[in-house]
Amino acid sequence: MPARHAASTFDVSDFSPREWSPSVGTGVAPGDIDMVKKFSGDIEGRSVTRFVGGLTEDQSAGAYAAWESFEGTINGVSGTCALVHMQVLSNSKVEAMVLHIVPSSGTGGLEGVAGAGGIRVEVDGTHRLWLDYSLPD
Repeated sequence: MPARHAASTFDVSDFSPREWSPSVGTGVAPGDIDMVKKFSGDIEGRSVTRFVGGLTEDQSAGAYAAWESFEGTINGVSGTCALVHMQVLSNSKVEAMVLHIVPSSGTGGLEGVAGAGGIRVEVDGTHRLWLDYSLPD
């Protein structure tokens, strides 16, 4: 399976916080959010994402974990797949970022897709997602 690369920008079209108050409090208040994203570029389509995480009041530290269900095309190949990702923020800098395509989640032309990538938010607010992935021949 040859390695491939895809990059896109995305916009959040729906942002829906859910009520969640764990019985144990910490220095970072948690949140639970559903969101819909629209992708443009090598990755075209939309995703529905569930975020769980939290930030300090000044938003300088925190973390999230997310499950993302994507439908659309990756470099022109149509199908669906799931992504799982997380980030840790400390002193207003990303300390860790992980994004993986969930094994066996691909359907349609994306059946068998495997790989990893990342998410970055530019200074101007542009959201970017990239994947380094493979597909069966």
